[in-house]
Amino acid sequence: MAVSKYKIIVAIDFLAQSITALRQCYSLAKVYKAEIVLLHVLTKSEEKAIVFGRLEILEEEVLQSTGCRVTILVTNGEIATQIINTALSVNAQLIFVGSNNKVSEDGDNSISMRVVKAASCPVITVKSRTLTNICKSIVLPIDLTKQSKNKINKAIELAKLNKGSVIRVISALFFNDDFKLNRLTRELYDVKDEILQSGVECTAEIIKVVEGGEGFSDIIIEYAQKIEGDLIMIMIKDELDADSDAISQEAMDIILNSNIPVLSINQV
Repeated sequence: MAVSKYKIIVAIDFLAQSITALRQCYSLAKVYKAEIVLLHVLTKSEEKAIVFGRLEILEEEVLQSTGCRVTILVTNGEIATQIINTALSVNAQLIFVGSNNKVSEDGDNSISMRVVKAASCPVITVKSRTLTNICKSIVLPIDLTKQSKNKINKAIELAKLNKGSVIRVISALFFNDDFKLNRLTRELYDVKDEILQSGVECTAEIIKVVEGGEGFSDIIIEYAQKIEGDLIMIMIKDELDADSDAISQEAMDIILNSNIPVLSINQV
C-alpha cells in the first residue's frame, strides 16, 4: 500500500469517546486518502502487548471501513504532550481527539484542550457520540475582530473534497450601531462571495442579539444545531493578539459545549 502524505492522528484511550472520534474521522480519511495513526499513551497499569492487541482489533475495523493505511503507535508519558509530540514527529495534518468537560478555570486540566492549545496542526474535538457527516454542512463563524484567511481556505478545501458541501457563514451583532452593522454585513458578504467564487455553495447570516442576551459561543452552537451542521470551524486565539498563548474564551466555550465536532485552527 502506498504511503499517504496526509496523516490523521487519532488519540485512543479505549473509552467510548475516543472510539467515536476514531469513527468520526473515517469520512475525512477516505477523501484525503489519509494514513490513520492510532496513538495510545500507556498508563502505569497497562501491559503493552495487551494494548497492541486491542489496537489491532481497531486497525481491522479502520481497514474495513476506509481502506486507508493504518499505523499503530504506543508511547509512554503525559498524554497531551505525547499527542502533540507525535503529531510533530510524523508530520500529521490533523488530530482527532475525544472531548470532555473536565477542566480547571483556565481549561488546562482537559487533555483535549491542551492538545488544541499546543498542537502544530488543526485539531477536531468530538464530544457527542452521535456521528455527523463531518463536512457536508460547515459552520464558519466570523466577527469584526477574528477574521482569518487561513480558516476560510481550510473550509473551502474541506468543502471541495466533499461534493455537495455547504459553508454556512454566521455572525452575531451585539450592538445597535448602523456603522458596525454595515461593516459586519460587508465583511460577511465578502467572505460569502469569495467562497462562491471558489465553486463552493455558501450561505451567510447575521443574528441580532438583544442586550444582555446570549454570548457569541452560545449563538454559534445553537445556530449549528438548528441548521444541522456537521462541523464548526474556529480560530482558537484572538487574531488581534496572535502571539498570546491563551485560548480565547469564546473558542474554549465552543469546544467544551458543542455536541457538533469542532475544528480548531491554531495558526493565524
